[in-house]
Amino acid sequence: KDEEDEEEFWTKVPLRSSHGKAGGLNFVDNYITIVNERMENRYGTPADGPDCKNDQDRAPSLYAIADARHQYQPDFMISCIPCFFHRNGMLNHRVAFTQAPQHYPEYADKRDYLDNNNAQFFRLNAMIRDCCGGVSSCGTNGMWQIADRDPGAFWQHRLKRVRDKDGSLRTQLIEREQFHTSCKIEDTASSLDRVLVGEYSHFVNRKLSFGMSKDAEGFLGAQQRWVEGAITLCLQWVTNHADAHGLAKRNQPLLWLVILAFALYVGSLMRMVTKEYTSSIFVEYGLLSNEFFDTVVRKPLHHPIKWAYSTLMDARGGHTPNGYDYKVYEDMTLQFIVFMLTCVAMFFLLWILTNCCKCAKNVLHLPWEMQWWGRLVISFDNLTYWIWFWTSFFWIGFNVFLAVRPAHFHFNNVGMMFFMLVVTFLNYALIVANSLRFSIMESIDANEIAFLSMDNIWRANQLFFMVGPIQ
Repeated sequence: KDEEDEEEFWTKVPLRSSHGKAGGLNFVDNYITIVNERMENRYGTPADGPDCKNDQDRAPSLYAIADARHQYQPDFMISCIPCFFHRNGMLNHRVAFTQAPQHYPEYADKRDYLDNNNAQFFRLNAMIRDCCGGVSSCGTNGMWQIADRDPGAFWQHRLKRVRDKDGSLRTQLIEREQFHTSCKIEDTASSLDRVLVGEYSHFVNRKLSFGMSKDAEGFLGAQQRWVEGAITLCLQWVTNHADAHGLAKRNQPLLWLVILAFALYVGSLMRMVTKEYTSSIFVEYGLLSNEFFDTVVRKPLHHPIKWAYSTLMDARGGHTPNGYDYKVYEDMTLQFIVFMLTCVAMFFLLWILTNCCKCAKNVLHLPWEMQWWGRLVISFDNLTYWIWFWTSFFWIGFNVFLAVRPAHFHFNNVGMMFFMLVVTFLNYALIVANSLRFSIMESIDANEIAFLSMDNIWRANQLFFMVGPIQ
């Protein structure tokens, strides 16, 4: 009798292969949903309708992830949950998840040879990405906002990826997936889906979870898994075989727009260094007249360029034997300024189009804020970072080449030194500016951005060279 009474709560699960960590996360998500659907676990009453569900039953849920080697601290929940609400206390449905840094106390910076703490990312890069809500999930120490869904849609028909012996593709019955199971980096894949629908994340820069690090062999194996997952995910999106659904699937062309913009930017750089021109591409394609461009750009820039050239020549004591005529320097300077003005003009056009989409955001579902484009650019970087693996081999080979075969380079040592000082100043200004964005309590308790040392930067670069062969 008891077994018959409990049988109505049984759920038949189709037999299928393991889908790793993401499969376990999906199972728990679906299981909790089934348990919450039981009458004794609902907040509503019969007065709320036939299903006895009120607004609290239909509200989104928060899903926190902690890997087996990580343990939350007592203030994890009270630090992350407020990020999902507006200042007036209303729930913010656009916040997809929060992410806290991974911290391994047994590895100090000087002994963290493999960069287990990922210090440069969490102490600098993540804080910069958080300016537009573009921090990607790192799996553990993340908390996701999962919307209420139809309780009767636990099973989905999905086309198999592997063909049968007769060459046909059959559909299979699978559990409803909240986290991607088709690649080894379900956190990045799931983050990308949220970016495409216009949601964003929060980075909580506090030590809210302590972990036990893997050994060196296991950590390098994890690096290989992450790279393999990134390549798989990139190929899935390029070939239109990603497991995105709904609005995320329809907004897939947004990634192609970012790829196209990046290709145009690289092409414009190649054009600037290989072709001599002092006119904008808008003039070449007839969007602006040559007379208007001369009046607005060329003539006003002539005197400042002439003054800067004369000042530099006086400081250097005149022309060098190998110096070029003034006309060459003027054309080079004008060409660079035109390139920068063209980039600014394209950015301004993008801003206008984005604000136009804001007026019809309930219909078009296109980026209606510049932060959305920033998150798309970050997602593009997450998908394609492995493409630049060759740079590690290039710099090692280039230094070996110069050691065995000396070469001569001609450049102004004063200008190069000035350039290095400016870059160093901007680097430390970036670190200080980001550290000031956080509250005093975070700065005292856990904000380590001010302590980003050269050891941290070197460990990150060292790891980049070490995983080059893996990539």
